[in-house]
Amino acid sequence: MLSSLASFRSRSLARWCLVGGLAAVLPACSKGGAGDTASCRKLSDPLPGGPMNDRPIARSLYAELRSPGGSYTTVPLEGIGGSYSGSKQLTKCEERGQYTVERIVLVNAKQELVAVANRIGGSAAFKIDYSNGQTTSIAGTSVANYYTDYGTAATSGAVTLLTVAPSTPQVRQGERMTVSVALQGDECGLKQSQWWLATASGQVIGTPQVVSAGSGSVGISVPPELAPGTYFVEGRVDTKNGQSFDVKRRNAADTIYQLYDRKSGIYTATTYPVSKVEVVANPDADRTAPQAVQMDATPSRVERCQQVNLSLKLSDERALPTMQTVKVWLGPDGGMLTSVELTGGETLYGSLTLPLDAPGGVWYAYPDLIRDAAGNEARSSFSGGKFSLSGMGIGTPKPVQAATFIVPSEMAKLDGGTVVSDLGVGQPDLMAAFPAVLSELKVQPAAITRDGDSVTIRVTWVDASGSLK
Repeated sequence: MLSSLASFRSRSLARWCLVGGLAAVLPACSKGGAGDTASCRKLSDPLPGGPMNDRPIARSLYAELRSPGGSYTTVPLEGIGGSYSGSKQLTKCEERGQYTVERIVLVNAKQELVAVANRIGGSAAFKIDYSNGQTTSIAGTSVANYYTDYGTAATSGAVTLLTVAPSTPQVRQGERMTVSVALQGDECGLKQSQWWLATASGQVIGTPQVVSAGSGSVGISVPPELAPGTYFVEGRVDTKNGQSFDVKRRNAADTIYQLYDRKSGIYTATTYPVSKVEVVANPDADRTAPQAVQMDATPSRVERCQQVNLSLKLSDERALPTMQTVKVWLGPDGGMLTSVELTGGETLYGSLTLPLDAPGGVWYAYPDLIRDAAGNEARSSFSGGKFSLSGMGIGTPKPVQAATFIVPSEMAKLDGGTVVSDLGVGQPDLMAAFPAVLSELKVQPAAITRDGDSVTIRVTWVDASGSLK
């Protein structure tokens, strides 16, 4: 019976595109669940943009360390008899923040794969998949020390402010201006900068606009309802190693910008004068938020691992942006179960590959927040299969039918009609002994406060089969 189950499980896994087990490379989903390996994910998986549990597994002793930004580093482990350790040096240009162990790979003395332990979501627990099909998990104090915090102080000269130049000293309500910025970083480099208008007291006006790599130009929209008066260009700079500096005035009377290190609370004076902008009244400004005209989803029936295409048509009394990105919520009965981004101008488009563990039912999709060219915002509310957009100048929001599609209650059938309900977990023989048992994971030290120090990962397995190195 067990051999038949193992055979069925291996054949089933080969036909599906995402598992949490030991498969290194799997083929794409079969027809009826079309999609590729990378895009067919579970709702419980990390969001797209970083490696997931289906990334390839090397046949060696190692642990994977995840950086605060989501990149993975392999740390080789050395040792004997089930006790292994390895280290990684954290240099000046490494990201600041929390480094976590996400995966531990165990091989035996013959370099044969024995087990893989993957951290479960954001928890202090690990799911262990064995090469013989067994599965178990471990949590508690034995694996609680799975991370270290890297938080050295910002270095002098990490950011130099060269230019903050608005295109005009005066701008009308509801209009847009350009701000040119120039920054210089140290050898670690700059990731990005963000810029906005601020009140005399430092309150942020509108949505911060991003400049990739720090230097360049950015368009800032002046809200049509912003009171006429004097405002200031302020911003924030993020370095590639995870440090952040606000470009601001220390107090309302300052005429020279200062860089504020958020972590240490230290201000560093610059030589560049504060840029002011005078906002003047504009009776002709667009003061009405945009509205939705129509939203659609195709196809009308979507299998798991199949792509659903979404479109959203907008209208505005003046003008819409030539391009914007809108977050759209999706879920059965309008629940905000997952999301996808749509991009475009008057009509926005996007698509989502339905997660492997998506619940069945009638799914609805509707936007979160949209903007017009003047910066007026409209936020939606959902009820009874329709959504309404509320915002400035909208007296009675008009309900619009949400995009709708059906997800079948059962997954696509495999191998002569058998329904696979959980493709990532095998049915272990609960009476069988595991070949090795993970008894301890320890990351030391718990915090690193000096550049160049190393994080050490120690792993202990109980060698139940006597096969480990």
